[in-house]
Amino acid sequence: METNRKLAVALSAVVLLQGCAIYGKELRSIPTVGPDAVIVHACPGRQGISYWPSSGGRLCLSTHAIEVEVEAENGQTTFFAIGPLLPLVPFFPKEGTDSAPLRIQLGFHAGDGYTFAPWQMSVTTRGEILKVSRALANVREGKGVHTVELDPRDQSARPLDTWFVLIFARHVAPDEEFFLSLHVTAPDGSDVQLPSIRFSKGRLSYLAAVP
Repeated sequence: METNRKLAVALSAVVLLQGCAIYGKELRSIPTVGPDAVIVHACPGRQGISYWPSSGGRLCLSTHAIEVEVEAENGQTTFFAIGPLLPLVPFFPKEGTDSAPLRIQLGFHAGDGYTFAPWQMSVTTRGEILKVSRALANVREGKGVHTVELDPRDQSARPLDTWFVLIFARHVAPDEEFFLSLHVTAPDGSDVQLPSIRFSKGRLSYLAAVP
């Protein structure tokens, strides 16, 4: 009830000040991690959009002097509304219509010399191991950054201080629990096994202003 009240107040403010708003609810796989040698901290906010809970389905942690941000992209919208004035026009999608392959966003920050091999990562769900079928990464050119798709024929490790998107072989629904195994390579060549990340079904609400 408290969350609904806050959403109603925020929605009214957005519509009054911005003129148009989007409000939605969705099911999504929410990441969690065990307490061993891990520091979980608040994820940075996103401009123009508010989530309840505020993490927005993301997990931000530090371990082995490496900062990790992880989020699954497999949301199933259960309610969506948009409009320039109250009341908003609602839309109720049919359940189970999204069958896109599972995508996981990964952000890293570590010292120089750490590397990450996206093609070696996998998720485990119901005894099945899903490999990465496609991978994207941010590339810096001059002062700008753009996202490129990595060539699967080049499976060499990449510098760790960047953003990756791992795309797996099939869709994984939010109610299908799964685990992500991650490891990176240290500057001395040793393997650093990061804690396994568990994804389980969660519910999110979001609010965004439309310019």
